[in-house]
Amino acid sequence: MRSFESIEEVLESPQVVSLIHSMFGAEEIQLVARVASYVIKLNAEPIDKNSRIILLPPHGFTANKINELLPYAEVRLAKVSICGSVRNSNQRFSRLKDVVKFCYYVNRKEEIHGDYPAAAVDPSNADYREEVKSSNETFFSVKENGEGFYHNLINLTNEWIVLSVYRELVQRKKMNTKEKIANLSKDERKTILDLLAAIRSVGDGVFAQNKPLVNLVLEMSAKDVLPALIDALNIYETGKHEPCTVYAVILKLGRRDKTVTLSVLEAALKRSDAPKYYLEELIEKLS
Repeated sequence: MRSFESIEEVLESPQVVSLIHSMFGAEEIQLVARVASYVIKLNAEPIDKNSRIILLPPHGFTANKINELLPYAEVRLAKVSICGSVRNSNQRFSRLKDVVKFCYYVNRKEEIHGDYPAAAVDPSNADYREEVKSSNETFFSVKENGEGFYHNLINLTNEWIVLSVYRELVQRKKMNTKEKIANLSKDERKTILDLLAAIRSVGDGVFAQNKPLVNLVLEMSAKDVLPALIDALNIYETGKHEPCTVYAVILKLGRRDKTVTLSVLEAALKRSDAPKYYLEELIEKLS
């Protein structure tokens, strides 16, 4: 018995090939690499509900850090099924006990830290929960009542673990970037469009891979650029945490000009220009 070592081996395994075919058929798919996990999704997903596959490497996790929980503001509910581990000695998923730790808070309102809207693991918090799941188990990782809004899934084993996820999404506003940047100069419009393209391409990797571009945006007038950035909080999330990335850019900009940023954010909240969660958290952070 040997567990696979590389993502390439996992993707070529008969178990994963069969799962991809059963979930996505012959449609074009995309592999999204995260910090400590991988997501397989349709290249063109429906905007109301979708299914994804999560591949957890040995001791991998779905958040950016093992001791944090990410928000899922775009998800109304999500149901996770643990398929099992991938071994080269087995044509099917191997069924193991106690393979995934589900860490979550039971409501939407938790203290977040730093420039990214993530909640820290805090076992002393009365609203924090941990549950250990086994192969063949199905459970809700996000519920409509807010349970699991912040969560992380952690692989407790030395093997690759495969999960399938069904998600129903919150209705979101359509982005209107063209209108929001109409009053900017040609160079400023290009900078904003380049930033949004980079966020769509690499998500939160933009701060490491496109730092000069981010800095160009941060040097712009908050009053001029905020309408486009707030509108971008409606960006579709593909597994790269794009809305959280926009949130972080706005927060950085807001720290340079708190008065103007708070005024624009509060007006946007009244008009429901973007998801309430991100706007409220930004206002709280900057107040």
